Amino acid sequence: MCAIFADPHELTWPTQYEHRVKDGAEFKMSKRTGNAMTIKELCQEVGTDAVRYFFVARSATSHLDFDMDLAIKSSSDNPVYYAQYAHARTCQVLELSKKHDFKDANTFELLTNPKEIPFLVMTKQWLESLGVKLEISEDFKHIKVYGPTQMKAFDRTIPSDWEAVAFPLIAALLTDSEIVIDNVDNSGSQGDKAIVDVLKAVGADIEEDANTNSLIVRGGTKSRTPFGRLSTEKLENNELRVNISGFPDAICALAVASCFVEGTVILEDAAVCRKKETDRIAVLEKQLRELGADISSGDDYLKICGHSPLLPDGSKNPEFKIHGGTVESFDDHRIAMAFACLGLALSEGDSIVVKDAECCAVSFPKFYDVMQKINASFTTV
Repeated sequence: MCAIFADPHELTWPTQYEHRVKDGAEFKMSKRTGNAMTIKELCQEVGTDAVRYFFVARSATSHLDFDMDLAIKSSSDNPVYYAQYAHARTCQVLELSKKHDFKDANTFELLTNPKEIPFLVMTKQWLESLGVKLEISEDFKHIKVYGPTQMKAFDRTIPSDWEAVAFPLIAALLTDSEIVIDNVDNSGSQGDKAIVDVLKAVGADIEEDANTNSLIVRGGTKSRTPFGRLSTEKLENNELRVNISGFPDAICALAVASCFVEGTVILEDAAVCRKKETDRIAVLEKQLRELGADISSGDDYLKICGHSPLLPDGSKNPEFKIHGGTVESFDDHRIAMAFACLGLALSEGDSIVVKDAECCAVSFPKFYDVMQKINASFTTV
């Protein structure tokens, strides 16, 4: 700008005619009526980052619809928010790195009680595929990274998330449903796939097709087992013990499903679940108990003494006590989705209200829209 003797603080950006949308309707501007909004005012309304993004995201010769509601939305629907979130997380990692000495080419870390081992393995495989040299000891307590490594840009398909699969999976099992879940990850790299075997152990009708990478899930009257009834009756001591240290994020889905299982389910080695977005053990215990569940906990476990809604002959089980109510998500995406799925399994006329339910967009954008497409009955209140 200085080279052409112009004020560098006054930049003119030529663009096609622009529509602005606010509160779901077009914000009409007119020179004749004096109804206008300057760029400065727009920046004050939605933020400078959003204005920059939406204006440069399109060619100057293209028509621009500026959705002001989307620009201030705090969800993955808003590309600006998504980029800001990624930037914040990256800055957090860099800030934490200052507390360690990474000047030496060989970085040595000690993990005193490693959990979620499948994710350590998956991270190692990803880094090695990008040319990073590292070593992990057999007990996973020692990690050695050789660096620095100059990584190049790459194109890679991110596999589907088994924890996202878990929620439509349990929703189908707990209702009279038959659904097909496509594009599941059968590579074996995600520990969370174990949720399928856990549910099969109590009689879940889940059919895996490795050729098409899909699951067929049948629940209730659609199940090929009697009444789709879930039970630990065929297991030792009439209980199922699940060590979830390798897939602790499954605790929310499994705890809800266990409330509909005849018998005792113990989700153990789960201490890390107290350090997630919430103390998930405490939140699940308190709120499931308020909804009628027989549930208890310890430092590293959750115990659910559940009941099937049906007796073996298909009649109603008088011991089944789960009912509707209002629960808090505590801005924990998995808590929100788990209780939403529980609500689908209740008797007609009963319901669950999940507060701040939109937080599930963190890991499952458009969760409710996707579930509505397979006839889930969610409504906004």
